[in-house]
Amino acid sequence: MKKILFASTALVFGAGAASADLAFSGLGRFGVTYVEERDVYTGDAAREDWELHSRFQFDIAGTTEADNGIQFGAKVRMRITSNGETMNGNGANGGYGFNDPQFWVSSEGLTFEMGNVDYALDNMPGLSYPAPGLVGLEFISPASDNIPGYGSNTVGGDQAVAALYEMDGFAAHISYIPASENTDMYVAYTFSGYTFALGYQDGDAYETEWAAAVSGSLAGVDWNISYADNGPDGDAYGLGGSYDVSSALSISGFYGNVPGISNIDPNDDDNYGLGAQYDLGGGASLRGAIGHVKGADAADFGVVFNF
Repeated sequence: MKKILFASTALVFGAGAASADLAFSGLGRFGVTYVEERDVYTGDAAREDWELHSRFQFDIAGTTEADNGIQFGAKVRMRITSNGETMNGNGANGGYGFNDPQFWVSSEGLTFEMGNVDYALDNMPGLSYPAPGLVGLEFISPASDNIPGYGSNTVGGDQAVAALYEMDGFAAHISYIPASENTDMYVAYTFSGYTFALGYQDGDAYETEWAAAVSGSLAGVDWNISYADNGPDGDAYGLGGSYDVSSALSISGFYGNVPGISNIDPNDDDNYGLGAQYDLGGGASLRGAIGHVKGADAADFGVVFNF
């Protein structure tokens, strides 16, 4: 992360600020992806396709601290992804620009967000499984496709509010979308190296009703087990883990039985993946994975670097 610190905060963020800074960060990734597409009606393999893939992501965050210690901040993101012959980016009608901004106020463990917020269940500890490889194998969790999330490509999306609190091993998070009257929340507590979390959602826009997760570390393996009640889609569950083979090499994998997310066969509830990451230093790494997600076999390999 690169930072520019403005000494004259009165000129940049307004008079009365105790300190302020503007931080730039991002990532780049490039490589190849593979998806085995299947016929929607028969389930037979219809096409096997390797594609070139790349993504550039750029984040800007501005923060300032008032004389009374209260912190104010805002951030925006630009993301452009190319996959095969298609490219998508932020902005209306496929144009490229920044997403909807997020604003926050923070003091003594309590943070209030407005705009393009961080949603509760999307950030619930232990709910999502490891995301191995170059593109993360769809970032599977028991509540996949049934919960709202921060919009990296969202322009003109729903405005929301969220409140987060952390203190002495306890964490709580609640978010609300006025347009859909959707509320989601979680509470979590960490002790003796284990984190227990319980989440709930109330609204018609998404199907997950409640979720539970436990995570920790055993014999060098970071693991999580989670469950979600997805209403009409039924119960979903699974587990994931990651292990550092050496200071440079790590492996991760997951299995999730998640009904209702397959794009091919509605009876194919199994999602699984295994990947490896090799640290090249300087924020760069080689990554690859194979798996079966949302009804199709998938694989990828490439380079990710942070800046």
